[in-house]
Amino acid sequence: PFVQRVRWFNSVIELDRQRLGLDVTDPVSMLMGWGMNHNNTRQVATISRENVLEDAYNSFNPIGESFKAKLGVTFINEFGQEAGIDGGGITKEFLTSVSDEGFKNEKYRLFVENSEHELYPSSRIKSPIHLKYLWFMGKVLGKCLYEQVLIDVTFADFFMKKILKNEQNYHSSFDDLASLDQELYSNLVKLLDMRQDEIDALELHFEITDDDTKTSVELVPNGSDKRVTKANIFQYVLCVADYKLNRKLYRPTLYFQRGLSAMIPSHWIEMFNSVELQMLISGGSRDIDLEDLKASTQCGGYLENDKTVVQLWEILAEFTPQQRFKFIKFVTSVPRAPLQGFAALNPHFGIRNAGREIDRLPTASTCVNLLKLPDYKDKNLLKQKLLYAINAEARFDLS
Repeated sequence: PFVQRVRWFNSVIELDRQRLGLDVTDPVSMLMGWGMNHNNTRQVATISRENVLEDAYNSFNPIGESFKAKLGVTFINEFGQEAGIDGGGITKEFLTSVSDEGFKNEKYRLFVENSEHELYPSSRIKSPIHLKYLWFMGKVLGKCLYEQVLIDVTFADFFMKKILKNEQNYHSSFDDLASLDQELYSNLVKLLDMRQDEIDALELHFEITDDDTKTSVELVPNGSDKRVTKANIFQYVLCVADYKLNRKLYRPTLYFQRGLSAMIPSHWIEMFNSVELQMLISGGSRDIDLEDLKASTQCGGYLENDKTVVQLWEILAEFTPQQRFKFIKFVTSVPRAPLQGFAALNPHFGIRNAGREIDRLPTASTCVNLLKLPDYKDKNLLKQKLLYAINAEARFDLS
């Protein structure tokens, strides 16, 4: 079962921590020599909010496997050094910030989207530094898996399958084209059912116009002279899919996967399929289990039966699943529940009393999964303020 495989995966990571001597305090482990490795030293860095990816790459890419160790990160913004709570939260904030910038920022264009807004590496990456950034983003994803930090990133299914096909040279099949370009896939499938006269009318040859360079590329030797017919139409559609999925994306996939495997060896994840790997990365896709969340929530300045806390749970129960996802993202930075339930969330989900200034909005410290909730004592006002806050999708500095 998937849940048991997730536990096994996490146990393999714990054994790897012991091998490297990371965070080991057990006397037996120390006696056996674990915990004496140089990797036990906290890796420190100062990261500017203006240049998160560059600073992270320069600080952590050269240290190799030591990236698996605890991180000591100090964030700098336009006003100076940010305060931060180091209880696992700083590493989470760092990883989610680097992920947002590396996977989604238009500044680098390391990744592009399909029609479903799912990500895959850009085939346009040519410069050495951008290829190195792509390698590093693989390491960042590996670090997220290593630390069980969920990130709000959804990858195209064909790309997840490539990551799992390391021994098969990341080779994708024709049906994988649907998750790259659904329109092209549908059109190619239609070609297979066409009559000879319909195919002749299209005047197709074994060549394709490259989307990036706008030049013609031959799919087979002398492809520009080879006409597509009913007899070779199957070969043609396979060649188009192979060019789009494999020939163009081989290099960026290779760089990303090599970075990932520096943190998470391929054989650790080959027991998962592409959908399960996506769930490991970004959590489950079901509705939020409020009873599980409530049982795992810690309150500060509130009691469980305080009026505002009781009203909060009532409002969350009345929310639509989409609104509940937005609420969870507001507090934790990821709109999904942990695979092993909220008890596995680190740090635990928390609600803190933010005082009686009821004109203020609820805020959150996503680095420590903490909701700072003013004591409104008015259900309608609480719902109004909460909806405004979670729909604004604002980011907050560490505090």
